[in-house]
Amino acid sequence: MVKLMDVYDAFLSKVDDDDWSEVSSQEDLEWFKKDWRSFLDAAIPYFKFPRCSLEIDEENQCFKDSTMGTAEIQILAIYMK
Repeated sequence: MVKLMDVYDAFLSKVDDDDWSEVSSQEDLEWFKKDWRSFLDAAIPYFKFPRCSLEIDEENQCFKDSTMGTAEIQILAIYMK
């Protein structure tokens, strides 16, 4: 299963914003994840015809569809940007 952090990592590789470059505490990381999640939530509707489900398992912080691959991760990261 694809973890949300996999999508966040792909997104971060595409941006050069220093706002997220320094994590000094676990609290900072939680705030950053909230930012990234809001970007992901905004990106999902733009993915018009995914070949897999983009439904998220909130408890495990991953996508439910095990067929999701690298292409879907990269498309979501681009839309997040």
